[in-house]
Amino acid sequence: MSGLSSSAQKLTMAQIYVLRRMASGTVYDISGNFRRARERRTFMGNPDDVTCRSSPVLFRLGLVELCQPASHLEPGLYYRLNLSSSGHEALKANAHL
Repeated sequence: MSGLSSSAQKLTMAQIYVLRRMASGTVYDISGNFRRARERRTFMGNPDDVTCRSSPVLFRLGLVELCQPASHLEPGLYYRLNLSSSGHEALKANAHL
């Protein structure tokens, strides 16, 4: 996965927002086929997950990574994401927005 190059990639506000929320402790998951992702939320003690279309793109850019890489990923299961070192750098680079 390629992180930010010397010509820093342009991120959308939605992608920056996801990076900020992830850095603040919000939990994000990605499916085993890396096409769908969700933000894990609760409402009144019940799960209220929200689809997150930016997370798969951030994963492909190398700004987020799997919390615990597995040798075999099931397409129907979701796996937790963490901010990568490149993600932290991108967040610092976009701190002014």
